[in-house]
Amino acid sequence: MGYMRSPAAMSFTNSLQYVQRRAFYDQHKLLAISMIVIVMVLPILGLLVSGLFGALAGALLSFAAHYLAPYVLIKFGL
Repeated sequence: MGYMRSPAAMSFTNSLQYVQRRAFYDQHKLLAISMIVIVMVLPILGLLVSGLFGALAGALLSFAAHYLAPYVLIKFGL
């Protein structure tokens, strides 16, 4: 597995790399499980609330949350 830069040195573009995301989620198992639940539930919840548009919005939101969570949480000091 590749190395993970220190949180202070991690830029936004580095946080989007698979190796960086994987290392972050490996270190934060509970958050990884939570993200799996969010990715699975948001499109279904969007479908129930707003139909096909809601399902698409839920899928996009869960996709963004999966990719952006490591960067945002590191910046907030997790």
